[in-house]
Amino acid sequence: MKLRRLLYVIVLAVLVLVWLPVETSADELVDKKTGFEFISSKYDRDSKAWQVYENMPEMRAKAVETIERKLGIIYEDNLSIVTAVRDIGAKRGQKEGILKAQRVTEQRGKRTLMVVNLFAEYIENGMMDPQKELTHEMTHAVMRELLGRDKYISLPRWFREGTAVYCAEQGDERIDFVFSSFWDQGLDTLVNGLDGEHGYMDYPEDYLAFRYLEEMYGVPTVKEVIANVMEGRPYREAISLSIVAPYPDFHEAAKKYALESAYKWRLAASGMQYFEKGKTLYAKGVFEEAAQAFRSALQESRVPTIIALCEYYLARCYYRSGDYDRSAKLFAKVADKARYTFFADRGWFYPAFINYQKDAREPNSLSEEEFAETETALERVVRDYPYSSRLHDSWYYLAHLKKRNEKLEEAAWLFCGYCDEFEEGKYEQACHLNAAECFFELEKYSQALEHAKEASIGDSKKMCQKAVVLRDRIREMMVENEE
Repeated sequence: MKLRRLLYVIVLAVLVLVWLPVETSADELVDKKTGFEFISSKYDRDSKAWQVYENMPEMRAKAVETIERKLGIIYEDNLSIVTAVRDIGAKRGQKEGILKAQRVTEQRGKRTLMVVNLFAEYIENGMMDPQKELTHEMTHAVMRELLGRDKYISLPRWFREGTAVYCAEQGDERIDFVFSSFWDQGLDTLVNGLDGEHGYMDYPEDYLAFRYLEEMYGVPTVKEVIANVMEGRPYREAISLSIVAPYPDFHEAAKKYALESAYKWRLAASGMQYFEKGKTLYAKGVFEEAAQAFRSALQESRVPTIIALCEYYLARCYYRSGDYDRSAKLFAKVADKARYTFFADRGWFYPAFINYQKDAREPNSLSEEEFAETETALERVVRDYPYSSRLHDSWYYLAHLKKRNEKLEEAAWLFCGYCDEFEEGKYEQACHLNAAECFFELEKYSQALEHAKEASIGDSKKMCQKAVVLRDRIREMMVENEE
């Protein structure tokens, strides 16, 4: 195995010397080697995303080795599957929600290639374990390539995702994340059987079906199930033949095992009772009592997701109570725990928002350090958290903060960028108006006029009136300059 992996890495090292055409532009870094790609308008060669790209040959070799070790699938990799690091972007991120990686097929000339994309933002913000995510997606890609598209997608979603989570060894972290985040939705939601519609909360149960196979029948049986499927047998028959029992028996036993595993997790999740109590009190607006419950949970819990969630809600309690200093310190902890909570973006946003409001009340009141911290935090949300429900706010506040502090060139292009990225975004008219004002002050009248016209046809009558007045002033200046 080690010799095969060494030879594989050597072959990849030779192949990557063969460069494909490289596109370059002022605002995009594109690097393409045989089987590997990096495409980003956000991240440079000093980024975490680039480091992952640089290490991709070794990571890919490890993924192929893991697929053989865990599933028994032998795959001779000829780089027919492209592995890429690329941006998902704000527009798509807002539409898709959290999407760390994805497989797509692309037509390139006469060839149809499968491409495994690791999205750079989730590498950079820390939500992704790149090796595990690559192994997960390569499991899908390898099985699809060997089986063929039609046979692979005929497998139920639980089987495909359960196989990938099991192979990538993501099961325990998925269980902690989903159960901690959504336990209050009830076991009927978290463990609802393998069949039926599939969503994010189903991944733990998918994985637990394979863990059940491993614990009850052993690793060879798991590999036998996969081998039967790879030979083209229907998945129900593949399971029945391997465990020598009817599929319905397996289905019921797997659900029972998942329920038992959920109960065991709950009993072992120290501090969960205080966390649930805190959420209930928080929803009622009883912030002081909620804060005490979250502090109790933090004292007891050893589950990373529960700790991260408690810190987030405790920070929110302080924030809602007006204790902004304590709130900001806790939000900073949440920002560093992106692997364990959806709310890491809020850890950047809220301390920045506190400073933004302070600067709005008292212009130029932020110290240089406070201003730099606020800028950095908002930039992080805009750049690294494309799914964030605070992304629109962060983008607008960042641009407005720069404008208020006379960084007009930077502010103008941020306002423009928002309008380009989000058609009919909630700040579109305001961004057009602010961009017009910035360009006017910079004496870039053509650009100012363009944005003033756009701002004059929005929904806000007040902004429309301001835009019309500004538009007329711009035209006067343009006439004066011509004279």
